[in-house]
Amino acid sequence: MSFISTMKITATNLSKNYSGEELFSGVSFELEPGRRLAVTGPNGCGKSTLLSMLAGLTRADSGSINRSQGLKTGFVAQDLEDFELQTPLLEFVLSALPDWGEFWSRWKKAVSEDDKTQLGHLARRQAEIEQSCGYNPEYRAEKILTGLGFEKARFNLPLEHFSGGWRERARLARVLLQGTDLLILDEPTNHLDMEAVLWLENYLVSFSGILVLVAHDRFFLDKVATHVLPLGFDRPYFRPGNYSSFEKWHQETQLLREKEREKISGEIKHLKNFVDRFRYKASKARQAQARLAKMDSLESRKKKLQSDRSGKRLNFSWPVPEKSSRVAITCSELFFRQPQGPELLKNVNFQLFDGQKIALMGQNGSGKSTLFKLITGRTVPDSGSIKLGHNTRPAYFTQHQTETLAAQNTVLAEINRLSSRDLTQEEVRSVLGLFLLDETFWDRKVQSLSGGEKSRLVLSSLFLIRANLLLLDEPTNHLDMESREALVAALKDFPGAVFMTAHDRFLLSQVAGEVWSLENGRTVEHGLDFDEYYQRVVLMDQADPDPSHGQNHRSPGKNQSPHKEKKRQEARIRNQLYRELQPLKKEYAEKEQNLESSLQRQEELESIMALPETYQEPERFKELNRQYQDVCAQNDRLMHRLEELEQKITELEAWKPLNKEITRDEAEK
Repeated sequence: MSFISTMKITATNLSKNYSGEELFSGVSFELEPGRRLAVTGPNGCGKSTLLSMLAGLTRADSGSINRSQGLKTGFVAQDLEDFELQTPLLEFVLSALPDWGEFWSRWKKAVSEDDKTQLGHLARRQAEIEQSCGYNPEYRAEKILTGLGFEKARFNLPLEHFSGGWRERARLARVLLQGTDLLILDEPTNHLDMEAVLWLENYLVSFSGILVLVAHDRFFLDKVATHVLPLGFDRPYFRPGNYSSFEKWHQETQLLREKEREKISGEIKHLKNFVDRFRYKASKARQAQARLAKMDSLESRKKKLQSDRSGKRLNFSWPVPEKSSRVAITCSELFFRQPQGPELLKNVNFQLFDGQKIALMGQNGSGKSTLFKLITGRTVPDSGSIKLGHNTRPAYFTQHQTETLAAQNTVLAEINRLSSRDLTQEEVRSVLGLFLLDETFWDRKVQSLSGGEKSRLVLSSLFLIRANLLLLDEPTNHLDMESREALVAALKDFPGAVFMTAHDRFLLSQVAGEVWSLENGRTVEHGLDFDEYYQRVVLMDQADPDPSHGQNHRSPGKNQSPHKEKKRQEARIRNQLYRELQPLKKEYAEKEQNLESSLQRQEELESIMALPETYQEPERFKELNRQYQDVCAQNDRLMHRLEELEQKITELEAWKPLNKEITRDEAEK
């Protein structure tokens, strides 16, 4: 058995090309137990390729990966073999521990043959396996499966009975059970509902080994990652902190780079004025030539300070739609039963108004996607009615791309089919380009596109429909971080109605004006935006689960009501949070004030150094430059510490019961 504390993996100057195009180069980092690295960047920048390299499945074109001897690696396989589809779920997960699988086969045989001698040998063997694999692997497997949303009644069903999304979860459960030193996960949240994502977050935060993952859920990355490796820039970065702290640092860095570019532009202009005046004057020719050379050097520096993002990024706004009636959807006494299954929707009643942006929450299988199909007429209710308002033009994005796209069509043929409007080819091609599907895609078959490219194709068709009602079922699945942010920005500005279901918390927090949920077949209107709903409902359910939903609930004492016990626990949490937050906030205020003064000093030095007379005093300029470098280094240290403090404060404040402010009186009680 490996000792996690001695394990390490080091990547040095990794590079990879694909079809003559460079995916990445110069990637270096070192990871030890407890480090959780998030690899981020746009689709096609090589994230999955890098993960495959770390798993030992793909070779780098140059550079090296060094692993500690005996390092055990867990990586989710891409496909299931035919024989695995015949395997019961629990048995498939336990097969990640070969010794355990073999043990149970022998145990079942011994029991069926009533072989008491063999059963005695196997009892001793069980103790040996539990020592190496951990106590009771079967219990741990069941706990992981339950956390990922599987019902215990389905543990013994063969995998072929599960949909693609649930098979993805099964593969994830198998890897989590292995007990690896290096855990590699490629978009693990794609097929999880919110409860399962929260469970996985908590599981990974407590994982004691090395974690490397690719994910596009900003909330998930901010909770899990201790380090970030963003690809898709003109050079790789390896930074401590979560994704949001990297974004903040990068934005601040870009501002400083832009200020430096402006300063260099001023220097170039000053030099150019001298050259233009004295270029052809014999007595000044040598000085003019020297300034020309310096201008070339400054132009080179200025070019290096350009934005370091490579490639195009999605950026669009929905076209202004035709105005619809005040009520976009009216749903009355709606009932729907699954074919040969239980009643899914029971007397659903609601009205959705033009301009409303509603997030529909609910567990997987609660009927959210079915409700959307009923609204669009793709499915017929057993009774009741759904009516769209006068002049309401709906557009539907389904998470199941095969339900929308014709795989054998070319991209150009498919966009013409989906848009269902009389459009010129110039208009169609222009919109495809807007969604990063340029002429190199037009003659490609839809089936050859990646998941992200298919999602952008569907979004482009919604753009052309000019809908005033958007029905969105997990619209960010398969989209990279940059594309998600572009979609969020476009939806925030969309003037029509939006009815969506998603587990992307960034999308929900930024776009949803109100949260509804599907519970026991009926819609519940909570009257809360997503942030309030997340704090009051989702996190509270996680922290204090109902006894009927699990076995981790601790009942209150004999003489204490559940309500009082809950209040007491909340007060204790508030007191602890207050004690932890105060010194952090005090230090943050001090560091922020120091940074403000230091940035002011930096601006002063820049202004002095930009003066023509300063260049005439080399020694003074040298001293000013030394001071400038010291101030810049100090600013970097202060910004890094502020990022750390901000992350800690944000994490602590996120766990306030009902997100209430803590008063000093409460804390001192």
